[in-house]
Amino acid sequence: ERKRSPLGEIDEATQPLPRFTMGLYRDIRESQFVVIFMTSFWLMIVLEYYIPMLLLLPLALVPGVGVDWYRTLTGAYDVYWGRHACLAVPFSWCGARIYITDFDLLMRFKARGNGLMLATHCSRVDWLLAVYVGMVGTQTRVGFIAEVTTALMPIIGWSRYLLGDILLQRAFHKDRPRILANIQAFHKSKVERVLFLAPEGTIADPGLDDE
Repeated sequence: ERKRSPLGEIDEATQPLPRFTMGLYRDIRESQFVVIFMTSFWLMIVLEYYIPMLLLLPLALVPGVGVDWYRTLTGAYDVYWGRHACLAVPFSWCGARIYITDFDLLMRFKARGNGLMLATHCSRVDWLLAVYVGMVGTQTRVGFIAEVTTALMPIIGWSRYLLGDILLQRAFHKDRPRILANIQAFHKSKVERVLFLAPEGTIADPGLDDE
C-alpha cells in the first residue's frame, strides 16, 4: 500500500535505512560536538524569533489601533518566518515524522478560519507538532491555551505571551473573563487563528460557592 502525504506519495521516504547507516547517523548526530553546535544554533534562532516581537512592542502603545497593528504584524511574522526558523533544527535534527490520516479534513478545518484543535498531552513537544500542523497546506496562525506559568519561560514563553496566547490559572471563575476578553480582542482585530488545547486530568478550582 502506497502512503500519501501532503507532498505526494512518499514510498521511498518511508523505507527504513540499513542498520549500519542508521547506527553511523545516530553516532554522528549524538556526538558532543554536534549536540553543542546544534543546540547553540537553535537557541540563536529562537532568540531571533523573540527579538522582533520585542522591538515592535512600542507599536502596541499607539492609542486606538496600536494593539491591533501589533497583533497583526507579529502574527504575520510568526506565520511566514518565525516558526519556520524555530522548527527547522528540531525537525531536521531529530528526524520527526508526522502522519496525517485525513489530510482533506484538516484542510477543510483550516479553511474555516477560527477553530479549536484538541489533542492528547503526550510529551513536552506537543506544541511543536501543533505549530507544524499550522504550516501544513495553507499557512494558519496557531495559538495556545496553556498554564499562566508558560509566560515565565525564557524566550519561548515570553514569545507566546506576546503572541496573545490564552494563559490560565486553572481557576475557572478567574480564567473565564480572561478567555472571553482574549477571544473578543482577536475577533475585534479580525485576526483568525486555530487554538490548540491539550486537555488533561488536573486539579482545578471551579469557583463555586459552598452551599
